[in-house]
Formats: sequence, structure tokens, C-alpha cells
Amino acid sequence: MRETYTIVTPENVEFEFEIAGFFTRFLAWSLDLVFILVITWLVSVVTELVGAISSGFSQAVTAVAFFVVNWGYFVLLEWMLGGQSLGKKAMGLRVLSDDGVRITLLQSCVRNLFRVLDSMPVFYLIGGGFAVLNVRSQRLGDMAAGTIVVREYKQRVPASIVPPVERFNSFLENRELSARVSSRLDSQERELLVDMALRRERL
Repeated sequence: MRETYTIVTPENVEFEFEIAGFFTRFLAWSLDLVFILVITWLVSVVTELVGAISSGFSQAVTAVAFFVVNWGYFVLLEWMLGGQSLGKKAMGLRVLSDDGVRITLLQSCVRNLFRVLDSMPVFYLIGGGFAVLNVRSQRLGDMAAGTIVVREYKQRVPASIVPPVERFNSFLENRELSARVSSRLDSQERELLVDMALRRERL
């Protein structure tokens, strides 16, 4: 069933978001985990080369790197990409502040610090349990940071400005209106008005 979250602004304007489902979020996390493991593996390859000189250094650095990459990956990407990691972007998801605006760096840090608790004991059982029971599908990290995860739909790209010869203006079918416009405006002014009307799609 499609769960929605509605925000009413002080100007009494409503914005409705579709809450991301648990399964979709799990798939996004799975994709992110693949990226994290690849990055960690690349780090381990480098540290193994150093480890040939310093015994035991490689394993210690790899363990620290996994934690740093696992946390930093989500924090930096969600902050820089406006609430999206690579996995979320692929699945069409986005993290928003619960008031409907872009998340801050602090919110990204808080929600991802709680991943340690949410992921316990395995496969995000605690976080997933809270998300299933919560009306906004929030895990502990989302509750602490004041964030929600929503499904993002692609908007249709506005039509590009077409050449003058391909333009169609229904007002020209009205002979009286066409005559009035033609008598009061020269060709350059008419072209300017048509161009201004078409630019509304860029706003």
C-alpha cells in the first residue's frame, strides 16, 4: 500500500511525499554495501603493500578503513547529493528533513552514526523493525536526525524552445485578435512576446 507523508507550509501549501518502502530501502542499502566493499578492498590492497614492511599494520588499517568508509560514504554522499547515496539514486530514493527540505550535514552525520545500532544484531533487524512499526518508516537514525526517506519520481523535462517556423499559436486562428496584434506590434515585438511566453517552462 502506498504510504504518503504530507507537509503543510505556513502559507497553507501542501506537499505530499511517498514514503519509501522497507524492501526498496533494503535494495538500495545492498547496492551501497557493494560500493563500500569495493572501496574497502581497494584500501586493503594498498595497505597490504605497506603491510609487507610493517607487520600487522595492514589488518588494523583495513578494519579502521571499513568503519570510516562505511560511515563516511553515506554522510558525504547524502550531504553532497542532496540526500542520496549511489544506491538510493539507483532505486529512486532520497533522504529529506521531516519538514520537507534538504538534509543538513549534521542530520546526515546523526542518522548515519545510528547505523551501528540500527544494523544490530544482523542485517538491520533493529532498524528494520522500527521502520516497519513506524508510520513514516523511520529507523532509529531517522528519528534521531528528524529525517524521512521518500520515493522520488522523475519529472518530465519541459519542451525546448522550438524554432519560429515550427511554432504554433492558436491565437492566430482568431482573425480579429490576429488583426489587432498585427496592427499594434511589429514583427520583432511579436517575436519577443512569443519567446517570453515560451520561457515560462524554464521557470
